[in-house]
Amino acid sequence: MNKHTAAIVGASGYSGLELTRILARHPAVEVTALYSDRWAEERAGDRLPLLGGIDRLAYRPLGEAQAAQADWVFLATPAEVSADLAPKLLARGCRVVDLSGAFRLLDTTAYPPWYGFDHPAPHLLADARYGLPELAREKLPGARLVTNPG
Repeated sequence: MNKHTAAIVGASGYSGLELTRILARHPAVEVTALYSDRWAEERAGDRLPLLGGIDRLAYRPLGEAQAAQADWVFLATPAEVSADLAPKLLARGCRVVDLSGAFRLLDTTAYPPWYGFDHPAPHLLADARYGLPELAREKLPGARLVTNPG
């Protein structure tokens, strides 16, 4: 089985912590980077009971996340952070799974009332694939940007 590399941005929040636990046990994933300003420079194993090498990873500052080197980058960040960071990661060739609502809506005029910001990358909204396999399984293979169903 081929392993895919993954990075988690926002790894110290609730979603990031749960995702770290899940991916640490996934046989087809190697977590190569964790990003968190709150825990920058601390070892993951000092914060979570992890095994298999991921425990030795040091959390990196969020400001370094746009240079992530991974097949998949998971964004467990607020919507405005994800909306800004995802295009930069996609341009570098990473695939992105966004756990916020930054790419959930197709209508750009809905972002200010729902999320409090004008969307900085409206050209990506049509490319985002809804990440609920029960409703969109046929659209997920090959997706570069997967949006969290919420």
